[in-house]
Amino acid sequence: MAEVQKDVSVRLDADVLDRLQKYSDENACDVNWVIDVALLNFFQSESSFAAQLIHGYLYMADINEEMCDAFSICEQEADKKSCGYFN
Repeated sequence: MAEVQKDVSVRLDADVLDRLQKYSDENACDVNWVIDVALLNFFQSESSFAAQLIHGYLYMADINEEMCDAFSICEQEADKKSCGYFN
């Protein structure tokens, strides 16, 4: 962990606090250490999640373009027919 530490005050749900304290007691570790590790893991998974989303959107862009190309003719034909019904 970082050498510079700062105290912060947070409000935790009673159940979360109980589980945190129980985990710390059962594993003989400091509550602050558990919180540090949990937050670091959260931040890592959060950035990993964002990277996966970006990759997925880029991958889907090609598929969406292919689908647009494939169905644009069909949509144009449907538009021509539907315009004939309303004119």
